[in-house]
Amino acid sequence: MYNKTGRGEPNPSQCDPPPSAPAQAPGPAGLQPLSDNPGLAKVHQIMSRVLLLQEDVDEFVGKKTDKSYRYLEELLTKELLDLDSVETQGQENVRQYRREAVQRIQATLDQLEKKAF
Repeated sequence: MYNKTGRGEPNPSQCDPPPSAPAQAPGPAGLQPLSDNPGLAKVHQIMSRVLLLQEDVDEFVGKKTDKSYRYLEELLTKELLDLDSVETQGQENVRQYRREAVQRIQATLDQLEKKAF
């Protein structure tokens, strides 16, 4: 289920912008460039991985006792823990982006739980 497109657990280098992308690409929602703010960059990397996991949750069919369910739940929970380690340094835009990311992961976990029978 997870390696059919060569995905599996995302490789951190897969989340980096392609070499042809400018180093000062705008961050999420028009915020300051990601390269200028390590907190925004980390949240963006986490959200890239969560979007891949969201696709797997959309395709999930099974029970809560299935390995695939537990695997998806564990990976999503791990991403929540990674968000906890993001330092906002008092910047409201980083706090807001991190808050939105947490809400997205929690909604994905809820969706996974509802799909399991």
